[in-house]
Amino acid sequence: MIDDIYARKAVNGTAARVLAKGEHFVSSKKVLTADTEFPIKTRPIPLNMEDLRGFTFGRFTVIGCAAHEKGRWVVRCSCGVYTLRTTKAVKNPANERDCCEQCRHLRHLKEKDSFLRTNKNIK
Repeated sequence: MIDDIYARKAVNGTAARVLAKGEHFVSSKKVLTADTEFPIKTRPIPLNMEDLRGFTFGRFTVIGCAAHEKGRWVVRCSCGVYTLRTTKAVKNPANERDCCEQCRHLRHLKEKDSFLRTNKNIK
């Protein structure tokens, strides 16, 4: 009986993905921002700047001041990608959905797929 179930072939592409052992998604989106998987150099925080290290907004956590960019903070997304943000972006309470470009792209694909299946927007 069990062997019969595994011997069946998928009816369509969706069924094939469900029956498969899993799939790995590799995005073909070209990211043209400062996003990197390697840590970005930081510098000591100047006396005239507020210390925002450890502050969390959206999917980001502030790591420190960027070494080569004045007025920019090095932030780390929950997926592990490092990028730069301004103080205004870090403190903005409306940035509850802020994330790296890769996560933003995946969220867009998820919302698009959900809309196509249910005809309702999710946020």
